[in-house]
Amino acid sequence: MESSSIVMMVITVAFIALSLYILLETFKRYQRYKKNLREFLAGHQDYRDINHTRWHVLSMIFLAAVIIGFCILAYLDGVESAYMVVYACLGLLFLGLAIDNLMRYRCLLTDDGFYYLGQYYRYRSVREVKFKEGLFKKGFIVLNKNEEIPCTYKIAQILKENQQIWKKHKKRK
Repeated sequence: MESSSIVMMVITVAFIALSLYILLETFKRYQRYKKNLREFLAGHQDYRDINHTRWHVLSMIFLAAVIIGFCILAYLDGVESAYMVVYACLGLLFLGLAIDNLMRYRCLLTDDGFYYLGQYYRYRSVREVKFKEGLFKKGFIVLNKNEEIPCTYKIAQILKENQQIWKKHKKRK
C-alpha cells in the first residue's frame, strides 16, 4: 500500500515538473520572439501585420480557466489531491499554448520577406510553400536548406501569394 502512494507521489512530482518546464520554455521562447520582433520593427518601417491570434489565444485562456475552475471545485468537494494537481498542470499547459499561439498565428510581411516565429526569412530563401489537406489543414514553408517550418494554413496561403508577387516583381526588373 505504501509503495503505491510513493509511486503516485513520484508521478505527481514528475507531472508538475514537466508542466512547469514546458511553461518556462514557452515563456523563454516568447521573450526571444519579442526581442527579435523589436529588432525587426526597428529595421522595417513598411510591413503588413497578419495577426490571427485573437480567437486562438482566447480559446486557450478560456480552456485554462475552465480547467482551473475544475481544480477549485475539486478542492472544495474534497477530491483527492492527485486530481487537483492534474487539473492545475493542464491549466498551466493551456496557458503555455496561449503564449505559443501568440507566435504561431502572427506573421509580418515586407516586400522581400516575412517575419515568422521570431525570425526573418527572405522570399528568395523559400523554395516552396506546401499544404497538407485533411481534417486539420496545415501549411509548410520549405526553405532552400530543406528545412520545413510548419505554419497555419491561412498564413501559408498568404505567404505563397506574396512570394508569387515578389517573383513577378523580380522578373520585371
